[in-house]
Amino acid sequence: LFGWGVMYFVAGAPMLLLVGMAGLVVMAGTVAYSNSEHFARRIDGFLSTDIDPTTQMGYATNAIREGGLFGVGVGEGEVKWSLPDAHTDFIIAVAAEEYGLILVLVIIALYTVVVVRSLLRLMRERVVCHCLGDCAGDAAGVHPHTSPGRDQRFAGPGPRPMKQPLLLIAAGGTGGHMFPAQALAEEMLRRGWRVKLSTDARGARYTGGFPHSTQIEQISSATFARGGVLAKAAVPFRIAGGVLGAIFKMMRDRPDVVVGFGGYPSIPAMAAATALRLPRMIHEQNGVLGRVNQIFAKRVLAVACGTWPTELPDGIEGYYVGNPVRRAVLERAEAGYIVPGDYPMELLVIGGSQGARVLSDVVPPAIAQLPIEMVRNIRVSHQAREEDMDRVAEYYAQAGIDADVQPFFDDVPRRMTEAQLVISRSGASSVADIGVIGRPSILIPFAAATGDHQTANARGLVDAGAAILIPEDALTPDALAEQIHAVLDNPNGALQMASAAHGHAKPAAAVELAVMVETLAGKETEQ
Repeated sequence: LFGWGVMYFVAGAPMLLLVGMAGLVVMAGTVAYSNSEHFARRIDGFLSTDIDPTTQMGYATNAIREGGLFGVGVGEGEVKWSLPDAHTDFIIAVAAEEYGLILVLVIIALYTVVVVRSLLRLMRERVVCHCLGDCAGDAAGVHPHTSPGRDQRFAGPGPRPMKQPLLLIAAGGTGGHMFPAQALAEEMLRRGWRVKLSTDARGARYTGGFPHSTQIEQISSATFARGGVLAKAAVPFRIAGGVLGAIFKMMRDRPDVVVGFGGYPSIPAMAAATALRLPRMIHEQNGVLGRVNQIFAKRVLAVACGTWPTELPDGIEGYYVGNPVRRAVLERAEAGYIVPGDYPMELLVIGGSQGARVLSDVVPPAIAQLPIEMVRNIRVSHQAREEDMDRVAEYYAQAGIDADVQPFFDDVPRRMTEAQLVISRSGASSVADIGVIGRPSILIPFAAATGDHQTANARGLVDAGAAILIPEDALTPDALAEQIHAVLDNPNGALQMASAAHGHAKPAAAVELAVMVETLAGKETEQ
């Protein structure tokens, strides 16, 4: 049965089908054992430690026992004369009697290594079934590119049909991981690849902007950062289940390249790709590796960096490509900037894909402190957490400030294009969007970010003169109001900041990352 399963697998049968068939065999065997006395006696005799020496299993067991560790000598065995089909069904018993148990175990181990390595290589070769089909077609004089009934003598060899390569993207958790993943998906689809996204339920909330041709696959994963004692105790089991599921799916789909964008939902896919030795790489958006990317940095073939410099483990080389931005952002690259003045102006307040409470606490009173003639011209788009929305909207209304307060904006590129000033956390995706579109910004890094990576993210725009940085512990309504007024009351300075943001951006980041993916797909790896 195992041999049949291997042959079906090599022929291209989906792994889930093989697992299902194995399950049916086990169920059928269980039913037969429960209802057939003859079948049960055969199984019991096979498994029993007290084996009848006159049975085939008895002969085989005695032969192994007689051979001991080093065997009785080549040609000196007796069991081969007593068992039917000894050269096939009982070859292990015959070999163990004559050569000894140690040598037999070594041979089995070597055979196992050869089989496993062959299967792993077959998993990476997406053309196995196609080649087998072509060989059969060549032998029959039929080629897949010719139609039935056509004279094959004039068909010519013709090109072999090529299957689209498959990219598996692993990302999730927040928009900071998902938006760059979306940008790469858009670019790879444009290049003729198929794209599949592996994420969890949290990451699935950000898939609305992905191209419709992207296959979305939710998997099981978890983190120790959330939940109570029982939830934390279940984390290893949920991750293990996700890894096993990812392995089966990759054995079925055989992706050409796997790219991880960080976040704990990427663990199962990256672990499975590592176990199957598929071509794989990670993209780190921030100036400091996230926890998941730290785990896989030494286990992948390439590390792409969105921020430079990025702190990497010793011996790991990073490739600076920038942070890919979505097509909706790229279409607004270097959009014309309307400088602030005595007319309606837009302020965009974003705290990352999940909002930021400190911005909800500080930004509304800071805007309210601005001169009345300036406040009268301001319209605010403010992203706030759901639990903060009502109080933030009420504050703006009472202060006479025109504001649109929502938990999530699905049209951030449009709102950013129309803004005279952006007030934001300095997550990697937000910084990339601000740079590509080119807008003056006030950045407030998240103080609790791992390794203070948001300060590292902001440093490029700040050093270029495109942004103002206010540390979270220095963020007060007075301090923020002063900086807002400094930008909106200086049209020439605001224009210079917008131009500096353009100059710092890397709008071709998705293209550079796609080139890395295609290069990786052409490499043969044994890692």
